Amino acid sequence: MGGASQPLVPSGTPVKVHIPADGSLETSWTAPAFDDSSWTSGTSGVGFDSGLSTFAGDGIWNGTSYQGDWSEAGGNAKASLTGSTLNLATSGSNGWYQQDSGASAWEVATAGGGSWTIEVEASVTAVTGAGALAIWGANGSERFIWQVKPTGSGVFAFGGSPTQTGDNTGMHTWRVSYDSVDDDYSVWRDDVLLGDSFPQQAGTGLNRIIVGDCCGSRDHVTASIASVSFRSGIYQGQIGTDVKDAMEGVHSGAYIRMPFTVVGDPGALDSLKLDIQYDDGFVAYLNGVKIAQRNAPVSPVWNSVANSDLSDLLALTAERIDVSAHLPQLATGSNVLAIHGLNAGVSADHFLIRPTLSASSVTGTLFF
Repeated sequence: MGGASQPLVPSGTPVKVHIPADGSLETSWTAPAFDDSSWTSGTSGVGFDSGLSTFAGDGIWNGTSYQGDWSEAGGNAKASLTGSTLNLATSGSNGWYQQDSGASAWEVATAGGGSWTIEVEASVTAVTGAGALAIWGANGSERFIWQVKPTGSGVFAFGGSPTQTGDNTGMHTWRVSYDSVDDDYSVWRDDVLLGDSFPQQAGTGLNRIIVGDCCGSRDHVTASIASVSFRSGIYQGQIGTDVKDAMEGVHSGAYIRMPFTVVGDPGALDSLKLDIQYDDGFVAYLNGVKIAQRNAPVSPVWNSVANSDLSDLLALTAERIDVSAHLPQLATGSNVLAIHGLNAGVSADHFLIRPTLSASSVTGTLFF
């Protein structure tokens, strides 16, 4: 049995990226000695999502008026600021902030009925009765409502069962995502998945985002909102190098190189694992030798596409692939993990390649 796993290629590692426009490189770019000095520098993961809109608390209400397509609704929202943090203290049931003007950033982003993500950084200080901070998203055909309480029943789907208990009075980041492929919803607290495959809360003709105290007689809530962000996609926080301009509507693939160094004897290693988030497919090479592939042609060329359009939600969880059979490809000194990332087509509106590579030794001692 191997010792403790240690990263060779960690999350957020430096990368070099090239979007191929022809097949002139063939697979020469996967070799350690390949000159990638003219390629784009960045960090992992590599990909793109649809447009991101981010608002600090004072970007919703600046102390005098509402900003950035936001408005107050419900009649009982009392807003104040602490620095850039927006404080909400409702004086009665129903008081919230929303984008629902007919042409707001949210409505534009979700007009096609596709996947979306909302992230809210907030603390919920106090409630009375059934009060809670609601995070509410609708795309014109269906809606989902997530509610946050300070303690006790914690976070729960509207009308559903609790899925998290604990103290939510400090600042936490709440992420709600809609996957249009599987037609279901997932929720995270501080990047920890609380639950997935939730159904819609209800059908609706409304297209809006709401943050605050809403949805009937929910009593009072006191909360602080540091930021609200959303995109018509689900890879928020996963992308270090955005290739949207170079790929979307133009190219279906990306060449990605991640160099790393092994100091010591690679023969001391007994385990090698590739953990990778991908949308939609990939072929991975270690020092020029193919070590793994998923949802990709057997011998892809520069303009190949993935075999199928995967569910967006699948890419939010890394798949672990045992590539220990390729340990002999590791060298003392310079190495490179190279990945040909494949989208389902040039018109696809999401793409993600986010790998890590880790190893362990019999003794548990590594030298990297």
